[in-house]
Amino acid sequence: DFCLSRGLGDVYKRQVLVIISVLIINWLQIVDVQANSQPSIVIQAMAENEIQPKLLHDKKGRTHLIYFKMEQVDSRLGNLYYKQYKPNVNKWSEPIKISSKTYRRPDVIATAKMAVDGQGRLHAVWLDHKPTAYLYSRSDSAIEKFETPRAIIKKHIDGAEANAVVSTFNNQVNLSWMAGHDENLRTVYSMTSIDNGETFGPESMIGDQSLGGCACCAFASSYTDKGELLVAYRSAENGDDRDMQLLSSYDSHKSTTLIDKWKYNACPVSTNSMVQDSQQNTWITWETKGKIYKSMRSGKSINPIMVSPESSIIRQKHPVIAINNAGNQLIAWSEGDGYFSGGELKLKAYGPQSQELKTPSTHAMLPALFSSASVVALADGSFLVMY
Repeated sequence: DFCLSRGLGDVYKRQVLVIISVLIINWLQIVDVQANSQPSIVIQAMAENEIQPKLLHDKKGRTHLIYFKMEQVDSRLGNLYYKQYKPNVNKWSEPIKISSKTYRRPDVIATAKMAVDGQGRLHAVWLDHKPTAYLYSRSDSAIEKFETPRAIIKKHIDGAEANAVVSTFNNQVNLSWMAGHDENLRTVYSMTSIDNGETFGPESMIGDQSLGGCACCAFASSYTDKGELLVAYRSAENGDDRDMQLLSSYDSHKSTTLIDKWKYNACPVSTNSMVQDSQQNTWITWETKGKIYKSMRSGKSINPIMVSPESSIIRQKHPVIAINNAGNQLIAWSEGDGYFSGGELKLKAYGPQSQELKTPSTHAMLPALFSSASVVALADGSFLVMY
């Protein structure tokens, strides 16, 4: 009986091992199919007079949208609004007003930015001009209401023209911006909250002032999973050096790495985008000489890869990037001649092995004047583009 039961036990063990092996193989096959399949790309146009969409998908699986709505078209006055995507009904929630008073429509370089902290609160920052101030507001954890906006940047506000950026890491909330009327001395400043935005520490210079800063160029920021703050911005040296830089700030250590060089004796009115993939690698996309580039940050090395068609003679501008959990990438940008004109929406998708993927036609899809596109990867691996 003992030998029989022992023999049956071995059989059962072998059967269990076979079942586990089959499950692992099936799972690997599913992952492989997901990684190599064509991700779905959904494109949505903003409603009339709703411009400058910004999309974000958080760790709780929620998809957020903030945008500016012109409510007095002639005077270009309006408010900043928030919506949340409801995937079960494929609709957006009713809008919630973030700003407490109307402000003049910002240019494409001065659009509002947002981030979500570990408690689920949404933090937003935007530029107002009467008086000039970067206004900050945060929501409750359910994102059902927003606090009265605060102008918490007091000391270094001179020359405010482009956007400020907000990034979160656990209970930290960081605001970064550029200040200074003289482009040769203009640089990045920062202030950080360690209590989810309740209070903020002092304003401090974190940029390399010797590099200068492009006054009418936007920039992006993000925390790494280690708590390192990264800021991608365009410097301004000697009147014609409009190079892309990556600023790193961690504890008391600060450094700046050159991303890409651009000799140009005028302000390019450019924007850039930064995102973390599922492996916590940092990806950046930007414009140089009218072309769109991307790169993954690898240590201190950044190797630009051209995204937009090299043959195009029309300026490519305002790139944004999103990456899903399978490693697929989608980059969206505008193609147009003017600095502020919306142009035509363009897309480029890549698989996990950097292979190019098909994208839907965007012919005659035109972001509004003073606006640009936004893109986000959703929980199911699909991408949402709004323009």
